[in-house]
Amino acid sequence: MMSKIIKKKYYRIKFTLQSPMNIGYGEGEKTDRDILRNSVGMPYIPASSIAGVMSSKMADDGDKKKYFGEIDKNSGGRSESRVIFYDAIVSESNKSLYVSIRDSVALDEYKTAKDGAKFDMEVLEAGTELITYIEQSYYDESDKDYVESVLKRAVSSGLSFGGKCTRGFGEIKINSINSVCFNLENKDEVDKWLDFDIESGSHWQSAGIDISTGADKTLTLKLALQGGLSIRRYTTEVNEGDSTSPDMEQLKSHTANDNNYAPVIPGTTWAGAIRHRMEEMGADVDKVFGTAGKETKRSELSFSESEIKDSKDKVISRNAIDRFTGGTVSGALFTEKICMGGETELDIRWSGKERINENDASALAATLSDLHFGLLAIGGATSIGRGIFRITSINGKEMQDGLDGRHVYDMIFNEIKEAFR
Repeated sequence: MMSKIIKKKYYRIKFTLQSPMNIGYGEGEKTDRDILRNSVGMPYIPASSIAGVMSSKMADDGDKKKYFGEIDKNSGGRSESRVIFYDAIVSESNKSLYVSIRDSVALDEYKTAKDGAKFDMEVLEAGTELITYIEQSYYDESDKDYVESVLKRAVSSGLSFGGKCTRGFGEIKINSINSVCFNLENKDEVDKWLDFDIESGSHWQSAGIDISTGADKTLTLKLALQGGLSIRRYTTEVNEGDSTSPDMEQLKSHTANDNNYAPVIPGTTWAGAIRHRMEEMGADVDKVFGTAGKETKRSELSFSESEIKDSKDKVISRNAIDRFTGGTVSGALFTEKICMGGETELDIRWSGKERINENDASALAATLSDLHFGLLAIGGATSIGRGIFRITSINGKEMQDGLDGRHVYDMIFNEIKEAFR
């Protein structure tokens, strides 16, 4: 049994969603997977999800068992957690919330939808700010500031919540970390603790944790779109009698920086294209990209969602032509809105416990070289020139124009080995 508590320390963490997030509850009224909401209909992140993500950031050692608690499956014994997590609630500073629906479908090697692989889900869009709290109890002077070490590790490795985290969903940016501590062996401090309101702005001070550092083991590519991009959204609302609404349009998402919707490339799209090409290059894709089913394995490569900046919308009408008569096929006219030009970034992260091996690093470097030279296109309608990108820089190093294939490959390979060490 633990002795009495001698100190309490609280942390307040404010963070903003950098990409759409889905924390579902298993059943859906609007989609296959609706987002979790509280009793008044507001989306939130349950404390159990936050505890699970934070726990995964620390080594499974004696300290983790001491502070996070454990249950011994053999003896049935258990120890109480010294750390308490709170639900992450939407900050009152949000002027409005954006909830949308994302379509998802698995494609075969010919980019044809697989049977039974259609899936849709609700997402809380990027730009939403949330607040959560963490509490640590101290029973001895030798107790560590364990929560602080967890938060430092979380900042350096990056945090994501909800489903499809390795495919760009649920990424966050920490805005501030504040703390307040009470010495319960001091009567005046006890009185302050009893009067403490966790939601109040008073008492809180900076925790002194550097939140400016980026996630480690990350390969950042800056890309320029060379023409059009067509990652289609089929849930476009068409009003009766409105002939200007397209039959399909480029997928857009609410951005974290303003109140606009911008064209995006989901992490699922990046992962699908790169996985297929790496498999052709001889990579062990089941190990690198994970597996589903009876032997589920988490992907060691994570792909961010990419926002296309400075692009322009273009509406194109197309129809099918009868090859024998040269006339249009009846009912084959459709209109789509695509995005043209612009720039974007792709973050590829490595979460493997060991560094990436030579063969897989080589396959990834060759795949990204194909992307740079337009041999690997992204999205739909790639047979008519859509989805062609050029890498302009990699981890801050500019990609010089006119480099041949060998030099591009060598540069990318060396950056992969350095980033995923």
